[in-house]
Amino acid sequence: MYVCMCFGVTDRQVNDRIADGARTMREIAQSCGGAGTDCGRCVKSITAMLPRDESRRRRRELCGEADTCATACESTGPTAEPVALPTPTVVAAASLPDNVVPLRRHSAA
Repeated sequence: MYVCMCFGVTDRQVNDRIADGARTMREIAQSCGGAGTDCGRCVKSITAMLPRDESRRRRRELCGEADTCATACESTGPTAEPVALPTPTVVAAASLPDNVVPLRRHSAA
């Protein structure tokens, strides 16, 4: 069955690439002639075909060993750096638009 009509890629081709070791949508696109890079309608179908438990299982295995835990979590975790957010400020009721009513806090009785 065709999963990517733009590039004529079948589920058999995708499964063959997965059997060869492809584990991400990017790897599938590179090895299947660009599948998922044109209109994008096939991305969900192809992603659903990818194995999900392998990275979690590997992370659990490595986290069982204290020396490799940090390395495993760093290599399989998010790649984005934390971003400092500005401190919230209190807005005076006088500066609110006319259609906004400030909330009043009730004192504990």
